[in-house]
Amino acid sequence: MTPPAWPDHDRVTLRELWTDGVTASAIGRQMGRTKNAIVGQVHRLKLPARPSPLHGPRPPRQGPPPRAIPRPPPVTLAPLASAPPRPARPPSPPPAPRAGLIEPCCFPIGELRTPEFRYCDAPSSPGKPYCVPHHRIAYHRVTDRREDYARTAA
Repeated sequence: MTPPAWPDHDRVTLRELWTDGVTASAIGRQMGRTKNAIVGQVHRLKLPARPSPLHGPRPPRQGPPPRAIPRPPPVTLAPLASAPPRPARPPSPPPAPRAGLIEPCCFPIGELRTPEFRYCDAPSSPGKPYCVPHHRIAYHRVTDRREDYARTAA
């Protein structure tokens, strides 16, 4: 959609109202245009900027001018001692379980990307990825809300 053109008599009216100090929204209401259209045309006509009617001119500063705060000299740090080498890559995930074989438990123990990180490696339950104690930690029975309500109401 092409915006409506600005005829010469609208530009003259805009210049007069702008120099008289009428706000952009009041000019827009009078001319049947939006405030943004008025501000855009003022910008394109390169009319002088005016202080905001809401804020007005700023009061002059009182007191002495601010002093520059001296900056401390830059700090240069000594190079760090060489850190112990990191392992080339994190431990590989456990292999996918094979049907019918008892695989080692793949429950993660420790913090990932630390030397203490490892997998449980105890024999897992047949067809399950974890050993019995870790299976109890990892999986919980889903309870019905009605059962929870029956327990609390009794």
